[in-house]
Amino acid sequence: VTVGMGKVYHPGHTKNDDGTLSWSLDQFPYFHPSNFETNISDAPDNRFQDGMITDTALHRLQALHDKQDHKPFFMAVGLHKPHIPWVMPQRFLDAQLPIDQTDMASHDTPPQGYCNASLYICDNLYKGLPWDPAPKSAQQDHRRKYRAAVSWTDFNVGRILAQLETLGYQNDTMVIFHGDHGWHLGERGVWCKQSNFDLVARVPLMVHVPWLPQSHGKRTTGMVEMVDLMPTTLDLMGLTDKVHDFHQLEGSSFKKLLVSPDTVVWKNATFTQYPRCLSSSHPQKEPWDYPSDNACTGERPNKFQAMGYSIRADRWRYTAWVDWHGKTRQPIWDVLHGEELYDHDGDDGMDTDKFENVNLADDPTYSVTKEGLMAALRAGWQAAVPSPSHMPRV
Repeated sequence: VTVGMGKVYHPGHTKNDDGTLSWSLDQFPYFHPSNFETNISDAPDNRFQDGMITDTALHRLQALHDKQDHKPFFMAVGLHKPHIPWVMPQRFLDAQLPIDQTDMASHDTPPQGYCNASLYICDNLYKGLPWDPAPKSAQQDHRRKYRAAVSWTDFNVGRILAQLETLGYQNDTMVIFHGDHGWHLGERGVWCKQSNFDLVARVPLMVHVPWLPQSHGKRTTGMVEMVDLMPTTLDLMGLTDKVHDFHQLEGSSFKKLLVSPDTVVWKNATFTQYPRCLSSSHPQKEPWDYPSDNACTGERPNKFQAMGYSIRADRWRYTAWVDWHGKTRQPIWDVLHGEELYDHDGDDGMDTDKFENVNLADDPTYSVTKEGLMAALRAGWQAAVPSPSHMPRV
């Protein structure tokens, strides 16, 4: 039985949320909230978008339990927050520090040596330019509301986990919690998500597998990507043989990291990419000459101007902004519009504002490092995965 609700797919970007291809619609129709609260208020939790989704998850878990047929189930719960607009019950905002005590980004202007293609003007939050930071009060207000939205999501996730335990599912149900992208809150002078900075590419990821106690409460330095989630889930459930194109998936199972959290031999890089399109406000300027305010989400790939390809290795993030051939929908690697190279030495992921403040791409000291990362970037994800003979056995 497969059950889905909320923002599993981006709303409207997959027809009927994939319909019967993905979901047991004969038992549980796909659920999207409607007529929900659109302002921060003291309305009951079940009047808010994610409150409705969470309630539906609880009810459907109960319904699955009441069937008493012990059939396996897969449930995908897509909570919207902390995506904008930041709307949540008032008490979660009240629990935050007062606005005048809320911090700001410690680096709220573009990196030293930045390239224009790396920047984006998120005009639904702040219409100013990245090198002209938002007023202090606005930054504090945005950051405070974002954190309140995170707290609201934490509360709803807690309700779902409590229901699993109440129904006796906690010892035989795998739980995966993840975000779909990171978010700028003024860092680098940028707002929203349309970039290749590490802050946007990194997401929360927690995996709880009851039958692998050695992984409980552990962190790993192994690199994983969102495309790894499907092969990992199938692997952990013993279903790889039932998926005829399993070996064509553009991802790798990280079951080995859960079985042996201290695994050393693992993939040595991860990959992200994001396009650049002509600005809506300055269409006469290329996005590498002036930061764009066009997220490209409404553009066909043949309208892209450039593509930012990014690789994250253990210590470095390198991004190449290359020309885009619209007709063939392919990058023109020989036409570079910008490069970024950032040193992440000592980065444990806990400080979102400490790194990527100095672009080293033009520093000849790091030319060999940059060339090696460019070669690895062009070689792609398959070259970053160790061969089976070098992988630890499970």
